[in-house]
Amino acid sequence: MPMPRVLLRRLAVGAGVIGAVAVAGFVWAMFFYDGRQDIDLAPWAEGERYSSELMPGARWATGELCDSDLPCFQAVASETLTMYRFDHRQDAVAAAERFGAATADDALRR
Repeated sequence: MPMPRVLLRRLAVGAGVIGAVAVAGFVWAMFFYDGRQDIDLAPWAEGERYSSELMPGARWATGELCDSDLPCFQAVASETLTMYRFDHRQDAVAAAERFGAATADDALRR
């Protein structure tokens, strides 16, 4: 028995709505959502089990590292690395470029 046309239309409309919602969600995720705002460095600084193995001796370093020259609002230092968190992407890019230039200069001096 063939499906009635009304049912086929409803299925087509439903599929179209689902497709439109999926496309809208994709556009939002790609162009409007900034997931970096959801990243918090507290688990790394407060020594949760997984972070203590990856970052031994992790501690808050915001007060000593973040200032007007390096406008981060969170910093965590450890024996292995230092992580920074910035309000704006351009501040993070500027810091990365500055760190990269310093590393390149050090490499040339060796």
